[in-house]
Amino acid sequence: ANGATFNNLTVNKLGASDVLLSSQLGLTGQLSIQASGIDVTSNGNLILRSISDGPTGNGSIGPLPGTANVVGDVVVQRYHSAEGPVNRYISSPVTNARVLDLQDDFPITGSFTGTSYPCTGCLNNGPSLRYYNEPTLGPFNKGYVQYPPIGGNNSSLLAVGRGYLAYMWQGASQITWDVTGPI
Repeated sequence: ANGATFNNLTVNKLGASDVLLSSQLGLTGQLSIQASGIDVTSNGNLILRSISDGPTGNGSIGPLPGTANVVGDVVVQRYHSAEGPVNRYISSPVTNARVLDLQDDFPITGSFTGTSYPCTGCLNNGPSLRYYNEPTLGPFNKGYVQYPPIGGNNSSLLAVGRGYLAYMWQGASQITWDVTGPI
C-alpha cells in the first residue's frame, strides 16, 4: 500500500522468490527475511522509520539468512528528542551518505567548505562533527578529529560503521535525521 507503515514485516516466500517494493513502505519494527536467496528490492521505497530515542519504535533489518539481500537505496531515519545543546553519537547505516545529507536536518559547523555557520543556535564555527582516532596519544579529548577535515567540504562521505560525535546546536527541539543509500 502506498505510504503504508508497519510495525514488523516478515518475508517468507517458498522457492526463494524476490520481493519488489513498487511504492513506499514505512517500517517502525523489524524486516525479517526468513529464507535464503530472497532479494527485497527497495528502489528507495523502504523507509526504516524512527519515532523514539528508546529501543522500540525504530525500523531495522534483521539478520539476512544465506544469500538473502536488501537491494537498492533504503531511507534510514533516526529520531532525537529535545534535550538542549548536547553531543549525540551517530553512525551511518548506509553507504554513500555525505555530511550534507545530515545538514538538511541539523547544522554541522567547522572549517570546511559548506559549513552550516552562521546558523540558528550556533554560537561559533567550531567543529560540531568529529570522530575519535583511537591511536592518538595524550588526553582523551586530543583524539577527536574534525569531520569534514579542515579545508575539506560537506560532500565528504560518512564512513559506514564509524562512530561520530555530533554536537546538536539546536537541541531545544526534536529532530529526525535521515540518510538514503544501500544498506
